[in-house]
Amino acid sequence: MFAFWGENLLGVDIGSYSIKVIKFKGRRGNYELDAATYIKVPSPMEGGSGMLGKLLADTMRSQGIKGRRLASAIASKNITIRHLTIPVMPKKDLKKAVIWEFRKGTDLGSGDFVCDFVILEEVDRASGKFYSIIVFGVRKDDVLDLIGIFKGTSREVVAVDVIPMALLGSFDLNNTWEDGPSYAVIDIGESSSTLVILKDKKMRFAREIMVGGGHITKAVADGMLSNEESAEEEKIRCGLSKKADNPKVMEFIIPLIDRLINENSLSFDYYMAQFREGALDRIYLSGGSSMLKGLDEYISSILNIPCFVDDPLRNVKIPKRIDTGSIKQCLPALSVAVGLATRRA
Repeated sequence: MFAFWGENLLGVDIGSYSIKVIKFKGRRGNYELDAATYIKVPSPMEGGSGMLGKLLADTMRSQGIKGRRLASAIASKNITIRHLTIPVMPKKDLKKAVIWEFRKGTDLGSGDFVCDFVILEEVDRASGKFYSIIVFGVRKDDVLDLIGIFKGTSREVVAVDVIPMALLGSFDLNNTWEDGPSYAVIDIGESSSTLVILKDKKMRFAREIMVGGGHITKAVADGMLSNEESAEEEKIRCGLSKKADNPKVMEFIIPLIDRLINENSLSFDYYMAQFREGALDRIYLSGGSSMLKGLDEYISSILNIPCFVDDPLRNVKIPKRIDTGSIKQCLPALSVAVGLATRRA
């Protein structure tokens, strides 16, 4: 409630392929970009989390990125998401009930995980009143591993978030909420994609889908009988463009994209049935692989829903001293880091 008086945190999104860092000046509604960087992670990264932390520290030092306190996010592959329905009860008892119900549906031991939850709505049933809840659970070791990356970087992790909540923060920063419409954000990462459905300034649904940019690259590599480095270059160069000089690349990509679309479509149907909602109004794409040529048009044509590649900095003032050319090349990949940077502490 008193976050307004806190300091702006560094938003640091550590992925398997890259690290993204965002820092804002000012207050919500009047943000100015103070720093932004996109760091490619060498593959394989020898030295583990220690070398990853050194790479991050060296880059921020060389670029003069200031700020000691930061927010980061748990990798999607390490998050367990569950949607629960629990009888309405006093808030002091609710957390214990959520943990109990969440644990029954996972292989996580009682002392091995931490979780947080969001109440979506209160629903009336014949048997009484219930909360519809979305729960995010993660192993404690994964949280400690994330924090350990920053050991020795002279930075302090003061907030650990999940990617769905960071995407909500980014969307809230850049959009004027309308009463009624439902919006989908699909963040296409390297190893998986995160779907969140948002309505009336709240998250209404979240899901991890095990299709990511790495799977697409592998499909191209297998189809071309090439290494993944060459396949990545061809994937970026050709995308879903029918005008590409190597149309075979599109043939290798389409099955993975169709699988991603199908999984999202099933989730949309579940959301509409579960919450008695109408069709989604818009889809926003983020993550590195959202920049695949023609992807937004292809998704829109299949689902018949307007689809756009997101610009997470469209509501942020960018000073002349910052190289906008380099930022524009990776804008959609910055959404999670932007959402984290809206956190205050």
